[in-house]
Amino acid sequence: MADELAAERALRQKTDRVIDNGFDRAQSGLESARSGAHGAVDATEDALEKARGYISRNAKERPLTTAAAAAGVGLLIGLILKR
Repeated sequence: MADELAAERALRQKTDRVIDNGFDRAQSGLESARSGAHGAVDATEDALEKARGYISRNAKERPLTTAAAAAGVGLLIGLILKR
């Protein structure tokens, strides 16, 4: 009986260690994913800001070309959505 209790206790300790290890790995993976997501958001914000500046400059320097491009994009979107 004492051997069975000792074996059960040892099994519980091993199980607890496996669970703790799995939890620690999952938490580490989550923190890594969060960090990567923040980096991706920052990069996207930077790219959008650059694109906004480029479009704004082009709209001021070449208003007819910008209007024609916007009309073309609108036409393509309309054709795609019509299907």
